Amino acid sequence: MYIYALVSGQLILYVGQTTRLKLREEMHRSIRYNNCGSREIPDYIDWEMIKLEKVTDDIVNIRERYYYDTLKPLYNKNKPNNNLVDMTKKVAKYIKSIEENLAQKSKLREFHKLYKSESDYIR
Repeated sequence: MYIYALVSGQLILYVGQTTRLKLREEMHRSIRYNNCGSREIPDYIDWEMIKLEKVTDDIVNIRERYYYDTLKPLYNKNKPNNNLVDMTKKVAKYIKSIEENLAQKSKLREFHKLYKSESDYIR
């Protein structure tokens, strides 16, 4: 699998993924077979396809979203893999909240131990 971008000079026009770069480029240039955001690129803009990264199937969606978020292409219609990446972020946030909660409980236990031992001397 490949992550690629359609670029014109310094402009990042589109980010996508494919198994066949040449065929995908032909599809982007085709009026008949192009139903994605690159169809909106004006005809007067001369662009080229560049390979950004070769990736394995298990991470292709995550890497495509990374490039989308980093490069901010002008003509992608939708965020790629929105559900997958957002779910990953939610899980990471949930795990962090659990870790913070456990740390807070640990601090409370230490406080209670200290308080109990000090109160023993006050009596």
